[in-house]
Amino acid sequence: MMFGLTSAHAAGAIAMVMVGLRLEVAPGVTLVDDHMLNGVVLMILVTCIVSTLMTEKAAQEISVDNMQRSNGNPHADALDDSKILLCVKYPDIAPQLFYLATLIRGRQHASEMVALNVVYDGQDSNDEREKGLRLLEQLQQQASAQEVTLKTQVRLASNIANGIKHAFREHGCSEIVMGMHVHTEVTPKFWGEFIQSLYNGLNRQIILARFSQPLSTMRCIQVAVPSRAEYEPGFHRWLERLCLLAGELDCRIQFHGRMESLDKIAHYIDYAHPNVKGHYTPMGHWNELPELATAIPADHMFVVVTARKGTISYKNALDRLPAELTKYYSGRNLMLIFPDQYGHTKEDTMSFTEAQHHEEYSIYDTILQWLRIRR
Repeated sequence: MMFGLTSAHAAGAIAMVMVGLRLEVAPGVTLVDDHMLNGVVLMILVTCIVSTLMTEKAAQEISVDNMQRSNGNPHADALDDSKILLCVKYPDIAPQLFYLATLIRGRQHASEMVALNVVYDGQDSNDEREKGLRLLEQLQQQASAQEVTLKTQVRLASNIANGIKHAFREHGCSEIVMGMHVHTEVTPKFWGEFIQSLYNGLNRQIILARFSQPLSTMRCIQVAVPSRAEYEPGFHRWLERLCLLAGELDCRIQFHGRMESLDKIAHYIDYAHPNVKGHYTPMGHWNELPELATAIPADHMFVVVTARKGTISYKNALDRLPAELTKYYSGRNLMLIFPDQYGHTKEDTMSFTEAQHHEEYSIYDTILQWLRIRR
């Protein structure tokens, strides 16, 4: 870490070069010539890139080491602050989303749920608001039949993602459950028009779901787990949710990942959910995901635990996830989970006055992409 923080040379090198260009050691001859100037500029470029990469790598290693040294209870209750925000828009999938939210919430957990319909504040906002009210009324009837406390809200917003974020904070929710757009080809809108902005701007758990058949008919839940997922702050929350889902559906749950992660998962299930039928299959590398996706039957739910950029379990292969899922697992039962990144922090950094733009790619990603094209 110290090497990464101190190896970049920019300000001092520029100052010395500027002085050398003006310092004459002989008539018409300066201490620094153009060749030395070009070399210093090249040194600044190389050291700044190396410093950034080394610091990022060292930060991940320090985070992993701190998690390994932590003496905290690994089986902390992941439902202490549970309050699910259910984002609904389409009447054909809203009942399934509500059913999913009640299953992962657990029958014994009595906290209320919040159903939200965000309407774009445009010319058709009044008609869309009426449709949202009718949809939420149907969900309210479904909640009453299942004895679930459900709070509903139709919200006008000029930005759908920001509307969801503000509602999330106002209601003090712990996670989001929402549907995923269905696309037949690989497009930049795989996540939908606003989901990418949502998961980049919110550090709490987000669950995206897509259904091709009713949840009650699922025979197995197949889960792809990235390496080092056990070191993420939200590890126990998503694992608890999946265990509750498998228990409520009375189906098998099979995890695919590194042995280090599978051991942690097995330990948690044996301790907290001994009745859940868990199976564990080693997956040596994330590049095996396409092969895994093609082997999953139609009556299985495929769950992919992903990660935001800059987190411990993030890997470059996750950038190919939309294309791979569209190519190898199109039109099937799918769930994507973005875990918590800051544990049980109840306050988010987002506010009405702060900028909500988040860059998806850094300059280093652009450079790497350029080098691949040139190669």
